[in-house]
Amino acid sequence: LIWVQGESNAYNSPVLATNYMQWLGEFVAGVRRDMGALYTPPPGSPDSLTEVPVLLAVMSTWNRQGLMPQIGLVRFAQLAFDLPGVFKSDMEGLTHYEEPKFPGIWLHLSKSGACQLGRLMAQSYIRRGDTLGCDPNGC
Repeated sequence: LIWVQGESNAYNSPVLATNYMQWLGEFVAGVRRDMGALYTPPPGSPDSLTEVPVLLAVMSTWNRQGLMPQIGLVRFAQLAFDLPGVFKSDMEGLTHYEEPKFPGIWLHLSKSGACQLGRLMAQSYIRRGDTLGCDPNGC
């Protein structure tokens, strides 16, 4: 499961942001419950892959607080989220593009940024560990 989400919890409601970790945990548990019968771990898999793996993108705060004042709380929850088989990749420092409707706000990844995130997520899956702090072009 590839999970790149958090912006909608970061706009104006501290309640949505502070409940993010709990809701993410419930979501992951539900996906694993529902998909578990369909998932077969690769032979010889480590314990971290006995359940459906989750590749989690940790939201960037760079030039985004103006539109999403709670993005720091969501980012904190994502960094603190800890379950076996969840591998985190940091979007901080990846290339975003400026939103035409919101000058000075870089909301979404550019094509280059999406490719960087894809590389980080692939590396986290291959390494069976987080790629936090890695160069987006390779760990």
